Formats: sequence, C-alpha cells, structure tokens
Amino acid sequence: MIKCQGRPQGQKKQRGFVVVMLVLVIAILLGVAALALDLGRLYVLKSEMQNAADAAALAGAAELNAKSDAIERAELAAKGLLAHNSHFAKVKELLGSNVEIDITFYCSIGGSQDAGAICDVGVADPDDSNKIIIPSEDDDVYVHYIRVTLNPESVDDEGEDNKERYGIDLYFLPVLSVIGIDTSKQAVTTATALAGRHFYFCNYPPVMMCDPFEGVAGGMRENIEAGQQILLKAQSSAWAPGDFAFLDLDRFPGGGAGDAMHALADEGSLGCTPPLVLAEPGGMTNKTAAGINTRFDEYGFGLTPAKYPPAPNVTSYGGYDDVPQSAPGEDGKIQWRDENLQDLDAVSTNRIGNGEWDRDDYFTTYHSGVIRPAGWASMSRKQVYNWELSSDNVPVSPDHTPGSADRRVFFVAVLSCNALNVHGASATIPIREPDGFAELFITERVAGPPDTNVLVEFMDWASEEDANYHVTVQLYE
Repeated sequence: MIKCQGRPQGQKKQRGFVVVMLVLVIAILLGVAALALDLGRLYVLKSEMQNAADAAALAGAAELNAKSDAIERAELAAKGLLAHNSHFAKVKELLGSNVEIDITFYCSIGGSQDAGAICDVGVADPDDSNKIIIPSEDDDVYVHYIRVTLNPESVDDEGEDNKERYGIDLYFLPVLSVIGIDTSKQAVTTATALAGRHFYFCNYPPVMMCDPFEGVAGGMRENIEAGQQILLKAQSSAWAPGDFAFLDLDRFPGGGAGDAMHALADEGSLGCTPPLVLAEPGGMTNKTAAGINTRFDEYGFGLTPAKYPPAPNVTSYGGYDDVPQSAPGEDGKIQWRDENLQDLDAVSTNRIGNGEWDRDDYFTTYHSGVIRPAGWASMSRKQVYNWELSSDNVPVSPDHTPGSADRRVFFVAVLSCNALNVHGASATIPIREPDGFAELFITERVAGPPDTNVLVEFMDWASEEDANYHVTVQLYE
C-alpha cells in the first residue's frame, strides 16, 4: 500500500511568507502608482496655474505706461482679459473677473541694477529688500513691474478660500488608508509670476537733457506744447533744469569729442541700446557743434556731405542764418525766436519759449509775393519747414545732395535729474516713464564755444508710433 504524505511544515510557512510579501509589494506598487497619478494631476494643475499667472502678469505689465489709471488698468488686464481653466481642480476657473488674485506692484526689482529709479514713494518688500513695493494705487507713474500670485489661502469674491480652485482631490493616494497609512485627501499648490514693462529707443543722438519742468506737477510731459522753443544749455559744474549733456560713447574706440562729433552728425550709426543712458560730463566743443551743423550744409573737421548729407531745407528759424535778415528791433531782440527767448542775456530764467514768433516778418523776408499757406499765422517752425519743402519754396538750398527731411529732427533723452540724483558726475541712469525721449526740431545752427546754446522746437514725445521706439514686456520671475 502506498501512503500519501502532506507537504513539509516549512513549505507551508514559506508559502504564507510569499503571500504576505506579495500583498506588501502590491500595496507599495499601488501606493507608488497612486502617488504618480495624483502628483501627475497636481503637476498639470501647477503648470496650468503657472501659465495663467505668466499670462496675467504679462497682460498687466503691458498697461504700466506711467499714465493715469495704469495700476487700475493693469489689474483689469490681469484679472479680466484672460480666461484660464484647469482640468482637475473642482473649480475650473483659474483666472477671470470674478477671481480674486494677489497682485503686487513694484517700482524697482533689481537693487543696484535698478539704481536711480524714482522710487521715493515705495517701501522695501519684506521678503526681498531689493524690490521696492508701490503702496498706493495713486502712484501710477512709478510702477514698472507687477507680480501675480495664485494662492490657495487667498479669498475669492464670495468670501471662500481658493483651495477648491488651486487644489485637487486625491483620488488614489487615500487608498493607502486600507493598510493603515493616514494620507491627505487634498493637495494644493501656488504659482507666481513677475513681469515688467520697459521701452528703448534706437538711433538717437548721444544727448540728454534735464527736464526743465522738474518739480512742477506733470513735469515736461504736461507743461509744454508742440511749437514751443527750448533753449538748451550745456551742463557745467552742476545740473540745472534744461541743461544738456552728452552720453558716454565708450562703445567707440578712443571716445572723446571726435567720436561725439560723428555720432551727432549721424545718430543712425548708434543702433539700439537698453533703457539706460551713461551721462558723461562735458560741454559743447567746436567739433560737437560741427557734427550738428552738418544738417545745415556746414562742414569741417573732416566731415563730408557724402557721409553726412545736409537736410533738404537748411533755413535757420533764428539768429544764425546766412540769408540777410531785417534789422533787429530797437530792443535788440533777434527775430524769429520765441518772444521770451529773444534776449539771450536772460537765458537763466527764459529757457522755454511760448511758441509765439514773428511769422509775418519771416514770410515777408523769405516769401514776399508768395501766397501764404492756410493757417500760417499759427504755424510752428517745423510746420513752416514742411510747407517750404512740399511747396518748393525753400529759401536756402544746400550746395550738396540733400538727405532726409528728418535730418533736422532729434530724439533726446529727457530725465528727472534731481530725482535721479544726477549732479554732474558720470552716471548710469535708467530711463523710466514718465521720463522718455522728446522729439525736437533743430531751429538754427549751433554756435561753437563760448556760445553753447542749442535751440530746438518741441514737437512731441516719442511713442510706439515711432519706428525707433520699442516697448518690451517680459517675465522676470
């Protein structure tokens, strides 16, 4: 008879151990899979939130043009012009007009890199002393950066926190509770983005001027109109409103007045630069005056009309014209300058004209017998210049082949020198709105030293409509 025997006791124990290990491995694999699935969903939500924050910050930064209501417009753009939805959060809407998001505005974010920015009204960010927060919504002019934060702890318009919007329910990870592991049933995340708006200008001459209206509400932007003449004076030992100075030309080998002369003769050679200017002390020299005067068909110091052609209309609307002028009046005023700029002995107080000049005398002198254009009695010098070109009534023609009519137009950096603490020494100065570039018409030749006056007529402020004006909106964090 054959006798059956059971399995050895050791094999039974081994089988039980394998079952236990298998259960543990399955639990671990299930936990890993659950973790991967939940973290994957959370990662997708985080990515969607970051994209929303980036887009909102960029949209808000685009509105920070230092004009009225810039802050309000930036908030509306960040909250209302974009619609971002999530795939996994209970509340699908991440951004929109009904969503409360954390917004912070900054004047400066770069510490020494932003040195000189006008941030007197701001306070240091408690989390980063290199960032200057704008505390008031009335300080539109100082705001250059916006931070948008999607924070689950923030409260929406209905008084509820945003955990349902910036979080997910964990569907798989809580399965671990069956083996006694306590897990959270929800996970939340945050996203933040910092963006700023700046501008730069290409092909402008290496000249800057101090805002002649600094200290007056609105500055030069709100206190001067097209057609008013400006008397620029070279900066001396200290800065004064209306002073001009040259910008650093270290990009050219050698530097000095010679390179400044060539740059002033053709600013188009300078290309594009960041919104920073390097102010360099130095007054007008015969060379730098010669660079500007190429526009009036005057050449010296090796400058040639082939390289630096004159303007097609080289008429001077002031006191240095080659064409004989009628005798000055008994008061000794030089004709065709603005009334309160006629007496150059009073330049210390009369740097800004009122736009009134003797148009009748000008037309009588240069265009006797010619039908005057409509509205001549209120025309600016630039308008007369354009009319003379378009009607072929140019009083003084250049002896050489002329260049563009814009040869007599300057875009000059206008800065709030006192607020920027610019006082005559070499300095790197950021150009921040409301500072900017003024479009100026050169009204007459520039005399060499010791007379270092540059007379121009204000036309307008450079804006996005100008080909050389560029606005950049970018993310920083």
